[in-house]
Amino acid sequence: MKARIVLALFPLAAFALVHCGAVSDGGPTAGPAPAADAGPAKDASAVDVPDAGPATDAPTPPLARMSKARSLFATVKGQDGRLRTFGGLTTGGLDDTSDAYDPVANKWTAGTGVASLGRYGLAATADASGNVYVIGGTPDGATPTAAVEMYSPANDTWKSLADLPTARLGLGAATGKDGRIYAIGGRDTAGAPTDIVEVYSPATQTWSTAPSLPTKRLALVAVTGADGKVYAIGGRDAKNAPLGVVEAFDIDKGAWETAEPLLTGRFWFGATLGGDGRIYALGGMGDLGFLDDIEAFTPGAGWKALKAMPERRAWLSAGASADGKVFAIGGSTEPEDPATQPPPMRTMLSFDTKTSTWQK
Repeated sequence: MKARIVLALFPLAAFALVHCGAVSDGGPTAGPAPAADAGPAKDASAVDVPDAGPATDAPTPPLARMSKARSLFATVKGQDGRLRTFGGLTTGGLDDTSDAYDPVANKWTAGTGVASLGRYGLAATADASGNVYVIGGTPDGATPTAAVEMYSPANDTWKSLADLPTARLGLGAATGKDGRIYAIGGRDTAGAPTDIVEVYSPATQTWSTAPSLPTKRLALVAVTGADGKVYAIGGRDAKNAPLGVVEAFDIDKGAWETAEPLLTGRFWFGATLGGDGRIYALGGMGDLGFLDDIEAFTPGAGWKALKAMPERRAWLSAGASADGKVFAIGGSTEPEDPATQPPPMRTMLSFDTKTSTWQK
C-alpha cells in the first residue's frame, strides 16, 4: 500500500530549500510551422475544384503559464472573465503579487502587488462590484494573520480593511447572495482547526459573528452555489485526516445544514463554481497522498466522479470560464520521494465540462 504523504502545512524556512526541484522556464514549443505547398499552377481552362482544406486540424496550443510558480494561493474569477491569483508560495518563498489569466486570449498578465500580501494558505472572494477581498493566511506556516485587503481590478489598487476578528490560516471565503463576505473555519493561533465563521459587510465595513460551522476544520474551500447557499467543502481535522464533509449555510434561514459528502475526502484542494451551475472539487491531499480525481456537485443530487486529471496535484487553486472550462491552477505534483517537498508549478490544466476532456 502506498505510504500516506501528509505535508499538511510547512514552514517557510523548510519550503525555501526546494530550489533544487527545477521548474522550467517557458512553455513547450510547438515547433516550426510547415511550409505551405503552393501546388501546381492552375490551368485557366480547367474546372475549379473546391479546396478540401488541410488534412488535419491545427493542434491546440498549450495553456499559458503563470509569470511565476505558485502553491497555496487563492484564485478569484472577475467580472471581466479573468481568473486572478493572489499570494502563495513561489520557488523563492513568499509572494506578494497577483496574476490575471484571460481564458479567451490564453494569456497571463502580472498585476500590482502589495507588501503585506506576502502570505500563503489565504482565502479570497469577490463582491458584486468586482472588488476582491484577500483574507487571512500565514507568512511562516505557523502564525495566522488577521490581515484583510481589498483589490480593485478596475483601478489596479489595494486598500487595507478592518482585520479579521480571529486570525486564521487555511480558511475558506465566499461571497453570499446578501453581498456579505463569509470567512469560514481554518486554523487559529493555538494551532487547532476552528468552527469560526465571521462575516464582513462592505456597506458598513465591519465584521460580525455568524453561526459556527458544525465541523471544525482547516484547508477547506468555500464556494457559493447556484442555489445561493455557501458551501464549506472538505478540509482536514485535528488529526490530519482528510474530510469528505460538506456543510451549507442557508442565508435566508441563518443556519447551517448538512449536504451530500464528497466521494473522496480531501484538503488543500481546488474548488470552483462552473458555468453549468455545478461545484467542482479538484485534486488535493487524500488518505494516501496527492489526488488526481475531480468530482462535480449538483445540489440535491450529490457528487459525481469525472475523468481524472492527467497528474496528481495538491496545494492548487481552481477557477472556471464562461465557455465551460474548469482550470486546475499551479500547486505541486506528487513527489517520487514522499520525504521531499515538491516545488510549486507555473502550469495549469483545463477540463472541458462539455466533452469531459483535459488539456495541458
